Amino acid sequence: MTVDSHRLATLPDVPFRQIADLIQQGVWVLDVHGLTTYVSPYLAELIGRSPADLLGRPPIEFSFIEDRHKAAEMIDGAREGRPVHGLSRAVKPDGTVLTLDITANPLIGADGTLIGSCAIIIDRTDLDHAHNEAAQALRLARTLSMADQVVVSTEGGQGLVSAICKVIALDGGYPAVWLAVPDVELPAGLRVAGSYGPATDFLHLSVAGSVPDKGPIHAAFDTRRTQVVEDVRRLPATLPWRRYALANGLYSLVAMPLGSDDTNDGVLVVHDRDAHTFDRETLSVMEQLARNLAFGLRSADVRADRAAYSERLERSLESSVRAIANAAEIRDPFTAGHQDRVAQLTRATAARLGLSPQEAKGIEMAAAIHDIGKLAVPADILTWPGKLGYHEFELIKKHARAGYEIVAGIDFPWPVPTMILQHHERLDGSGYPDGLRGEELLTGTRVLAVADTVEAMSSHRPYRPALGLAAGLQVIREGRDTLFDGAVVDACVGVFRDGFEFETHESRPVALSGRAAER
Repeated sequence: MTVDSHRLATLPDVPFRQIADLIQQGVWVLDVHGLTTYVSPYLAELIGRSPADLLGRPPIEFSFIEDRHKAAEMIDGAREGRPVHGLSRAVKPDGTVLTLDITANPLIGADGTLIGSCAIIIDRTDLDHAHNEAAQALRLARTLSMADQVVVSTEGGQGLVSAICKVIALDGGYPAVWLAVPDVELPAGLRVAGSYGPATDFLHLSVAGSVPDKGPIHAAFDTRRTQVVEDVRRLPATLPWRRYALANGLYSLVAMPLGSDDTNDGVLVVHDRDAHTFDRETLSVMEQLARNLAFGLRSADVRADRAAYSERLERSLESSVRAIANAAEIRDPFTAGHQDRVAQLTRATAARLGLSPQEAKGIEMAAAIHDIGKLAVPADILTWPGKLGYHEFELIKKHARAGYEIVAGIDFPWPVPTMILQHHERLDGSGYPDGLRGEELLTGTRVLAVADTVEAMSSHRPYRPALGLAAGLQVIREGRDTLFDGAVVDACVGVFRDGFEFETHESRPVALSGRAAER
């Protein structure tokens, strides 16, 4: 049965509470004093309480302690009759922290006076976690790149140790970083060779006691295996340095041996103020840092072995690129794999064009992270299934420049940041963000633009089935020498004629929604 718009106007009124009780949405109503008069069952369940527990109480009681000032400002704004909107965190009884998107508007009585406010609340916890994970992955990738530059430019010894510790602390955002090295003159067999951060006494005590303390630092040194302490508070109270760590607010650490099964150059130790922060991805980057530092320490002058280090640096850059690509896909998992497939196609196209292996490698690197700027675009717009309006599309267009700014600090041996900035430019000047044309576009940009277009059109989207490879190739053919470089178009068409197929990675989810890849 269908109901037309005329009959809708004649339907009987439905009480507000009946509607609010039924919808799967967070509704929170306050009176003029800021006290709760109604909470929808959905919202009460979300924050782990019954509606009866919330009645007559101010919402600030359930706010995350660090957000209470912000929550108070939002509540005051609603009480004053102003619309308010923002993110705030709430705490469940079990300690779980939720990120809530809150939009509140004043409630006006029949006589025109303010009688309270009503907030619509959306749970953004998963998106907030994804954003934080993406930011952490990006930060680690940049830290790894900065550390590589230090190893290249600094001679071995004390200068290298101090510089590496400083880079990890400042660029990685860690409060204390230090290196313990073997010293047979000390009873415990280790000494602090360099550090950055507080608690110097604690650092020395942790390694230079009268006997080995059998804690994580000595365990990493003795076993040549990485040791992780997720929460220092869980360590035995008998460890002599435990109270120093807690006094300085250092609740977790990772201790990584320098060397291999045959060498034992020391232990790199990184502390964090939060517990349970060293996950698998973080440890992977940390261990790469330790390997690079060990390499630098074993060479009196890294530049004397330039060829060996060049190969090692390239592998490290590839690790950085993978970390950055993962950061983008954490933020927008719906187009996961798009960047990887574009990188595959650029590699094949560059080879057919006859570009040098090094130039082709640089283009592939740029392709693997060309959409990293999506980190700066609101997630709701990235995953919007319908047609984008003008303002939303303008936000999407910012991802090219945002991507450039994100990776500009990484010392790539290729113009990766510029290729990312230009990947939506077109030969005739119709692209964005700068309307470049012709010779202003790098060769790598031309390859990336073609591959990006073909892959995006070939992939499934929720608002349409995959248009297919034929449609993607037809688009670049029609844009040959106007939008796209003719030689690149011919090379791309040629690799498919020769049987090129995108590799699939089962560990990556299939793209299910999101328009960003086509923008």
